[in-house]
Amino acid sequence: MQIAVTTPTGNVGRHVVATLVRAGVRPRVLLREPARLAPEVHDEVDAVRVDQYDADAVVAATEDVDALFWVDPTTGSEDPLADYVRATNSLVRAVTENRIGRVVFQSSVGAEKRHGAGEIDGLAHTETAVDVLGVDVTHLRCGYFFTNSRRR
Repeated sequence: MQIAVTTPTGNVGRHVVATLVRAGVRPRVLLREPARLAPEVHDEVDAVRVDQYDADAVVAATEDVDALFWVDPTTGSEDPLADYVRATNSLVRAVTENRIGRVVFQSSVGAEKRHGAGEIDGLAHTETAVDVLGVDVTHLRCGYFFTNSRRR
């Protein structure tokens, strides 16, 4: 089974990658800067430089993938909801064109509201777009990360 992981250097993705490696899986990791990979997994993964907003690149990077762990990329633009739409387009095209049968999507509490939750509405858009594809989907609706907490 070929598993692809986005954001493999992030707070969650790096743990997903390490767990897969410990389980004997050689994941394909999709990231902007392969040099940022943790040294302990660098030789245990297949790294592909990709911008998640580039649908053609994501489709190419996920060829022959059976399962995909997807985190929408961080947006810093004036229109974050438009960025979520672009990232979702990449995900939908990859799943559809490459017949990826399993998606785990890191979402957020509030996405179940579908509208009225600010930037989280972008995650709701991703959830609904993947739900209609007819593949196995798990939405991880994280409520809180320890990285949200600051010592004062």
